Amino acid sequence: MVNVLDKDKILWYVMRVYKNENNLEILTSEAGLEELMNKYSKRDAIN
Repeated sequence: MVNVLDKDKILWYVMRVYKNENNLEILTSEAGLEELMNKYSKRDAIN
């Protein structure tokens, strides 16, 4: 049987994957990709 701590760990990983999938959908959209490119170009210009 799975104890409470294991359930919490499993839930954390499941939610992390869900969040990453949502971020990937946003980044792969045209507006998200453009925003990402602007973010990194500004960061690289500073360095």
